[in-house]
Amino acid sequence: MKKLILFAFVLFAGTTAFAQIEKGDKNISFNALYMGTEGFGMGTISGKFGYYFTQNIEAGITPSISITKFGDQSDTSPAIGFYGTYNWLTQDAKLLPYAGAAISFTEIADEMKTGLGLYGGSKYFVTEAVNIDGGLQLLFIDGNSAFLIQVGVGFLLGKAN
Repeated sequence: MKKLILFAFVLFAGTTAFAQIEKGDKNISFNALYMGTEGFGMGTISGKFGYYFTQNIEAGITPSISITKFGDQSDTSPAIGFYGTYNWLTQDAKLLPYAGAAISFTEIADEMKTGLGLYGGSKYFVTEAVNIDGGLQLLFIDGNSAFLIQVGVGFLLGKAN
């Protein structure tokens, strides 16, 4: 009897512990990214605050701060951005591939710059609410482009009923 109860618990926990996102869920995540070439380097720490309008569509805001180094000079740049993401739901509910677009406003050398980005990646849900997020982004700012790699940790807040 104990084995049957344990089996039922494991089966139930295994099917509910990794539930997919739902309409109304809120996401908070933290990312770090780095890009660099010879004589140039930039590191960014950003937060991401999103809302799932449907199971597949998330939109939100991304505040960040970047430290940029050009040769011997360095600069700190605050930024704010907005994003929209489409998520592909998978059967196992642990992996959530996504793609989206973003717009950001960054202060670089006392001048406001607008950036446009296209990105894609996947979230792997460690638990129902905690995920590891990894992705790639192609960013266009002021006629220049950059390829970014990001890794982050995300949390779903207040699962919708």
